[in-house]
Amino acid sequence: MSKKKKKYHIIYKTICKIDERYYIGMHSTYVLNDGYLGSGINLKKSVLKYGKENHTRTILTETNTRIQLQKKEKEIVNSKILKDPLCMNIMPGGRGGFPYKNRPHLFKKFYEAGHRAFKERIDSDPILRKRYQEYARLCGIKAKANGNLKVPDWNGRKHTEETKKKIGDASRIHQKGEGNSQYGKMWITNGAQNRKIRKNDEIPPKWRPGRVC
Repeated sequence: MSKKKKKYHIIYKTICKIDERYYIGMHSTYVLNDGYLGSGINLKKSVLKYGKENHTRTILTETNTRIQLQKKEKEIVNSKILKDPLCMNIMPGGRGGFPYKNRPHLFKKFYEAGHRAFKERIDSDPILRKRYQEYARLCGIKAKANGNLKVPDWNGRKHTEETKKKIGDASRIHQKGEGNSQYGKMWITNGAQNRKIRKNDEIPPKWRPGRVC
């Protein structure tokens, strides 16, 4: 049986009420008011930080087909709009879906960018660098002080029980105090949802400290 075609094809603009940053995307759906805000990386970070309730979506235009939709998004999300500091888009429009599929050169480009970003964190964060060096030592690879990011190939291999215990013991030590990933964070809730923020961050409107089950 063929898949039923989606009824609506829209170009939308999602705006954060807090900092006025925006994201423009395309969306095909069976239900027009489905609550979809977008899937961009920066947009997801914004929703996580400020909450879904502080983001609004408006429809910019509608097309009859998905192909027309891609062409329209390509026209709107262009190189000029990507330079706007309030724009959360990071890729030109018209692509849709996972941008690296069948584009290995793009995958390599963004993989290397992530690699460099992690190396910069290693260089600037002594706690993270120490964790990585300990992990590398247990895995049997050399980690230099400036962060050797070579990761061992574990395809078809498993940690021994002794190594698992060592990794667990090392993790428990590093997770104490400021080394804990949850250090300095607190729960907040709006009565229906829970999320964590840093203790010195401003609590969004309609949210309060604590959480609900």
